Amino acid sequence: FQQIGTIHDVVAIASGYDHVVALKADGTVWAWGENGDGKLGDGTTSNKNFPVQVGGLTNVVAISAGWFHNMAIKSDGTSWAWGSNPSGELGDGSTTTRTNAVQISTPSGAVQFAGGWIHSLAIKSDGTVWSTGSNDYGQLGDGSATNHHSYALARVFDSEETCAEVVRRRGYKAGDVLVIRYEGPRGGPGMREMLGITALLYGQGMGEKVALVTDGRFSGATRGLMVGYV
Repeated sequence: FQQIGTIHDVVAIASGYDHVVALKADGTVWAWGENGDGKLGDGTTSNKNFPVQVGGLTNVVAISAGWFHNMAIKSDGTSWAWGSNPSGELGDGSTTTRTNAVQISTPSGAVQFAGGWIHSLAIKSDGTVWSTGSNDYGQLGDGSATNHHSYALARVFDSEETCAEVVRRRGYKAGDVLVIRYEGPRGGPGMREMLGITALLYGQGMGEKVALVTDGRFSGATRGLMVGYV
C-alpha cells in the first residue's frame, strides 16, 4: 500500500473493476481510474490517474461501486447513479451510459446500494430489497431471467411464519421475490426446512410465479424457484 497524496478527509471508499470512488467528509465524491464509459462522473470518458470530483454531487452520505458504474445517496434521501448502463443497472429507466450523475426516482428512501457486474441492488429504510439491471442468471431475485431498467421489489420477512401470514392472505403478486431471513444456522430452531411456505405457494398456484430466497433449508420435498441451503 502507498498513500494517495492528493485526497484527504475520506470517510468511505468503494472499488469497481478498474476504478475507485471516494466520499469525503464534506459530502463531495471523487473518483479515479479507467473512464471509458464515464464511470468517473466528471463529464468525460478520459482515464484519470488522480482523483477528480464527480460533478453535481454534494451532501452525499453513502456511495457504492459496481464493476463499471456507481451509486450515491444524498442527505435529502435522493439516489443518484452514473457510468455504464447497457442492462439498466443505473436504474434510471434507460440503457444510456451517463458520464454525469443522474437522479433515479426509484427506490425512494434507499439507505444502502450494492453494485455487481451489470446489476445493482438497494435496501430501503423499510427493509425491502430492490434490484435492477442484468438478470441472465436470476441475480435480480425476481423469479425471472428478464432484465430491468428500473428497480423492482424483493419483499423481506424475518421468519417463515411472517411470510406465511402474507401468503395466506394473498398479500403478494406474481413476479415478487419473497426473502425469508433468520432461519439459517444462527437463526430459527434447527434450521427448519421451508416446506410449509412452498406448499402454500403451490396450493395457491403461485409456485412458479414467485421466487423464494432464504438462509433456511430446502430438501427434495420442496420445489419451485428457490435459493437456500440443502
